[in-house]
Amino acid sequence: MSCVLLWNRDESPQNTELILENLPFDEGKVEIYLIDDETYSYPEESKFDIVPYKTIAFDNSPIEIEVGSYGFAYIKVLNEDKITEDELPDARIIRKYHYYPNRGSGNYAEFNKSDWSLWLGMGEVKEALSIVGIELEDAADKYTIHIDTTKEIDKYGKDAYVGVRIDYKTGESYVKAVEYHIICDNTTAPEVPWGTTAKADIVNKVQENEFIIDILGNAPEDWEGKAILTFELQNSGEDSEVVFRVRE
Repeated sequence: MSCVLLWNRDESPQNTELILENLPFDEGKVEIYLIDDETYSYPEESKFDIVPYKTIAFDNSPIEIEVGSYGFAYIKVLNEDKITEDELPDARIIRKYHYYPNRGSGNYAEFNKSDWSLWLGMGEVKEALSIVGIELEDAADKYTIHIDTTKEIDKYGKDAYVGVRIDYKTGESYVKAVEYHIICDNTTAPEVPWGTTAKADIVNKVQENEFIIDILGNAPEDWEGKAILTFELQNSGEDSEVVFRVRE
């Protein structure tokens, strides 16, 4: 997925032609969301969901957009032709978590619900911690995690880290955590401020860009399907980015 935000700072509507280059895909769809005096992407029947003003096919052709007076256009380009509904998890998402102790540094950690991808990056800094978590109900027995990187991960100091963590809830409390270390030069992963908030009970070392996390196999007794999946990136070098994709 790629996104662009356009802002018309003029009182007159502006027609523009958007050309997107060097995307990692050639076909997909474009969703256009508008916010101006005449158009908005919030349907009357819902206070929370937003819907596209227009959806068109993407084939690397220029995208023509009219942005209203002092309005905004948010353009989202999706490569959905490679994803089937059967691959996407169907667990219910209860809550999303974000943690940036180095707030203001430009690093980020975001979750895209439409394709269950998680984007973590360093921005213009070499050292920072970015964590994003999704709390689930009716989690699957297993998930496959695909990992993509936009550039080679550099390591700064002994705390360079890329990993995935699962926290299990039974009753009213989170009681167990399992970690998958993808890059970990230290024996200790970053602290996570949700779930058990403690060190993981089980640690697995992963060396592949695609691996399976055994949710049910590591679950405690009396587990009823509630868990938090957490994705972490720390001290991986300037402009580095890791994309996790969750599939069943």
